[in-house]
Amino acid sequence: MKFERAALARARIRRPRNKDEIKRATEFLQTPHAPEILEAHPEERGAMRFMEIDDKIVAAILFNPREFPVRDASVPCARVFETDAEDGRHYFRRTGDRELFDLMIEELLGYLWVRGYPLCYAHGELALYVPQGFTPCFYHPRISLDVKTALSLPANYRVRRLKSDDIKKIPTLRAGNGRFKPQVFGTGVPPFHHFCVETPERELKGYLSLEVNAESTWKPKVFVPEVEATSRNAVYTILNHCAKKAQEVGLDEIHFPLAPGHPFALACLELGGHSRIKGASVNPMHDEEMVHVVLATPLLEALQPGMQTRLERSDFAHEDRTIAIRTDRGAWTVRAQMSAVRITEEKETPEDAIRLPDWMFTQLLMGYRSAHEVPVKMTREDRDLLNVLFPKAWPYSMPDPDLWDDSEPPIPYTKAGAKAAADTSLPWVLNGRAV
Repeated sequence: MKFERAALARARIRRPRNKDEIKRATEFLQTPHAPEILEAHPEERGAMRFMEIDDKIVAAILFNPREFPVRDASVPCARVFETDAEDGRHYFRRTGDRELFDLMIEELLGYLWVRGYPLCYAHGELALYVPQGFTPCFYHPRISLDVKTALSLPANYRVRRLKSDDIKKIPTLRAGNGRFKPQVFGTGVPPFHHFCVETPERELKGYLSLEVNAESTWKPKVFVPEVEATSRNAVYTILNHCAKKAQEVGLDEIHFPLAPGHPFALACLELGGHSRIKGASVNPMHDEEMVHVVLATPLLEALQPGMQTRLERSDFAHEDRTIAIRTDRGAWTVRAQMSAVRITEEKETPEDAIRLPDWMFTQLLMGYRSAHEVPVKMTREDRDLLNVLFPKAWPYSMPDPDLWDDSEPPIPYTKAGAKAAADTSLPWVLNGRAV
């Protein structure tokens, strides 16, 4: 059913006041993670919000405070949790009405602004999140290798399930190579099976998470969202293991969400594999990983040390230059003076300010675009300096498995919902092509 405006006028959005209300909202969200998140962040009493109409919960939202990597900085971020309940997102799929979703996101963003969060991260349909200021700004990397080639490799090590004693060793295996693997992972997939790779002497040399589902609509059916190896024998063992799983479900290729600079990916390329990097989807019905810059000034301040390091190594190290930037939400000046960077928020827009749409500014900050890929008017000198301060950083994420290839939306829409999504105008798409 479609919510009548009279009913929405009676709606109340609030946080749970006691354990019983937390339980009600958790059951509505149908996520086992709610108590875990709330207990881990007792200072965030507003981490869960729900909407009631006549004492019935009709929408709810839960966010998880976390540190988020942006370039060479770690920034406080609120991650919106997706649900399978009657929240605004799934209500939109059934009816094409996004008003319920908009009300919840506006409530959340207002709360985050008061609490001082620079960023909000979400995974969901572009049609819903873009009108609320969220911007996709992640590339999707992929390495593929022929199954026959992988099966021919020696498997000198043992692959076994992860044990509790292994958990403390995994961060060491994961360390490094951050530029060449996803910063964030697509949500909404079943729990992964986690495995370790060990030598005959029981020394850990690798780690992978693996999900195999022969009946799945995923592409591919053998899904390896994370993989690390510290030796060539470990790489070969993992490839051989994954190839056997792929062969069992009739696949002739195995795939890994890694960029070509990752050591594991380089090994695949040496064996005749292929690399592919895709930009963010522009299909409004597709899920994407997106960020919303809630507070730009603290985000810029967090990025300032990295800007200064790059400035010191550039041709602008001994110059004194100022760039003014104006977006839909504010204006800032960035002064590069004798290898030092100073950022100032301006109350009035400087006359020579470079005017950027909000979505373009977000992609510039995150490193999805370089200054040379920003299609706005500015002098060559300003563009070159801006490129030193905000170079392309190739932020990676991993979409849902069913979006590895171009495909239909993962959950069918009603005709009304599909039309509402198709009619959504994405600000960075002109005449059907991404800007």
